[in-house]
Amino acid sequence: MDVCAVKKIKLKWGLKPTIFSLHRRPRGGVIVFSHPDHTLIPDSIRTSPMDGHIVAAVFEVATMPTIVVGVYGNSDSNDRASLTIMEDLRQILRELTHTYQTQRIIMAGDFNVSLTDEGSNKGIISKPLTATLLQDILNDYHFTDLGAKMNNHTHTWFRRDASGQSSRIDYLFSNLPIGAASYNSTFTIFDHTYVEGTLNISRQHRQMTMKDFILGADEYLIRSQDYLTDLLSDLQAPPPKSDT
Repeated sequence: MDVCAVKKIKLKWGLKPTIFSLHRRPRGGVIVFSHPDHTLIPDSIRTSPMDGHIVAAVFEVATMPTIVVGVYGNSDSNDRASLTIMEDLRQILRELTHTYQTQRIIMAGDFNVSLTDEGSNKGIISKPLTATLLQDILNDYHFTDLGAKMNNHTHTWFRRDASGQSSRIDYLFSNLPIGAASYNSTFTIFDHTYVEGTLNISRQHRQMTMKDFILGADEYLIRSQDYLTDLLSDLQAPPPKSDT
């Protein structure tokens, strides 16, 4: 797809193409659309070494730096080739979370791998190495599978022939605190369903830890003053002056 053509794409809700990784082949290419209210942080864009498979960047979402990732997994049946894409994904997440000091991530796309036996009508995981690494990534960053959370395990890909083969390979993952959410999968004229998810981020209220409470308690402050006074007396040094 041509870059100029991508930039002219318009979607509802005022979404515009912000970051993308394109490929000359039909089996490659990923685009992330964003709302103008969500500011792209300069120089945060990362793409996979192989064009058209991963694009990621950090956006200011409600004043919080949030990593947004679009993924198009390897569509071939080769497990090793698909594994390479997941390894690239893990490296990009490591770099962005470290560089921008954030663990807030939204990740979506066609991963071209089912994560469970039930995710394919064959009853098996056809790419076990890829599925294992993707599951490790989900566990490491505490991702929630929005479809599974909403109890929607509908297959998202259907082979257009007499075999009737189908799989659940399109996902929307997030580790943000979800207050309310919705998830829909709609059949289309294409071999993939149209997957749409929305989530409302719940407010996080910081709980005072026991350590914070003890350090701020009057009893601790008084005792620490007495302890310091006794210690300095033993050292034959003048006690610290009190502010009161």
